[in-house]
Amino acid sequence: MCREKTTLDSKKMHFKFKYLYIIILLTTLIGCSGEQQVPAELRKAIDDISNMGEVQTAIEKEVMSKSIGVFKKYAEKGNPVAMYWFSEARLLDKKDQNYITTEESLKWLRKAAEKGHVSALLELADIYSGDKKLKNPEKAYFWFYIGYYKKDGMVHALNEKPDADPVPGDFRNESVISDLVKELGVPKLKEIEKQAQAWLAKHPEKLKETPEILKN
Repeated sequence: MCREKTTLDSKKMHFKFKYLYIIILLTTLIGCSGEQQVPAELRKAIDDISNMGEVQTAIEKEVMSKSIGVFKKYAEKGNPVAMYWFSEARLLDKKDQNYITTEESLKWLRKAAEKGHVSALLELADIYSGDKKLKNPEKAYFWFYIGYYKKDGMVHALNEKPDADPVPGDFRNESVISDLVKELGVPKLKEIEKQAQAWLAKHPEKLKETPEILKN
């Protein structure tokens, strides 16, 4: 999962991991009859930005900005892949014409999330758990819960015993999420999970069935 960074250089190391997920998503979209087709221009922009190393030179920054411009074009047309990648515009230099604030980036991530984009869901969680200005443990856990449900197709039931052994495969075992669990406490976690389940239930077109929470 990506962490919110303040520079382009530190963010580049994560692009290749994102790119693997995008390739899978693009293949799925193209392979499904009636699904949205991903334009070649958008594919190329993702490829260009993902194959870059550290963005240091003026030419590299120009390529980055040009790719972001393509993402913006297709994001405004409702493409969820483009929406997700356009959120990276927050990492551009503020003087760049395609720069957007972190708050606007969140807007595009939410739009992508509502269309079922897993990385967008988890990116929202990462920002709310790691950004100093926007840190919000409740929102972070909310999006982590939804993101992992969407990613894995299920989540384990909340273990209400603080001294219980970790359940293998439980997303709450992740270090950042584990800290949130300790900070929020069981009553608040249950409240947030109820809200997350309601969100999932309201998006049947993204998830084929109402969430089924597995019991330990």
